[in-house]
Amino acid sequence: MTNKQNQAQAIAQAMRVKQRYEARLLQREGVTGVGIGLKLKDGQSTGQVAIVVNVRRKLNQTELTPPEIIPLTLDGIPVDVVETGLFKATETGL
Repeated sequence: MTNKQNQAQAIAQAMRVKQRYEARLLQREGVTGVGIGLKLKDGQSTGQVAIVVNVRRKLNQTELTPPEIIPLTLDGIPVDVVETGLFKATETGL
């Protein structure tokens, strides 16, 4: 199996897992979005497909209660928590 086929399978698996957990993740305080992307480490892509959880502000685990902590993986798929701030709709004037 080629690297491209492996990545396509990883994306398909991540999409299924995202669909399974998205509603529950969005109910958590501070979560602003859930998507699929490549996991980042120190600002660099690892090339690994991940569930990307966007949060207003990324907190240290010591600042969270156990139910607030987003798991490192969901059904074997890595989770990447990314601080994005608050999304705000704007008019484009088109």
